[in-house]
Amino acid sequence: MGGTFRWVMVCICVMSLLVTGCSREEEATAHIKLTLQEELMPPRVGRATIQFSLTNKQTRQPVTNAEIQVEGNMTHPGMAPSRAEAIEVAPGDYEAPLDFTMQGDWYLFFDIRLPDGQTLTRQVNVDGVTE
Repeated sequence: MGGTFRWVMVCICVMSLLVTGCSREEEATAHIKLTLQEELMPPRVGRATIQFSLTNKQTRQPVTNAEIQVEGNMTHPGMAPSRAEAIEVAPGDYEAPLDFTMQGDWYLFFDIRLPDGQTLTRQVNVDGVTE
């Protein structure tokens, strides 16, 4: 029984360290705001240009030189995701060409690497892609 108890305690300690590590990373990047250009939403089926901006909430300055991968997924399983690399078109303003392969509800997943090496993710729902 003593060995089992120690094993359980070790597992609890390791899990708490993992959770703490994840929350610190989120806190470090929580000041970054992603704003999707709403006038293009919802897009139509086919190729769309996803336009968005990154800003620092604390300084209100644009976040420049970020490396960003955008992935579009439908909200129901079984569909292949659509992926694109975003390019910076102005300081803090980015665009990514993305294919919406069918109508319905989608979500966009943004995988962002900041110039200082920090990484963060953001998710945005895109409801009602139409033909």
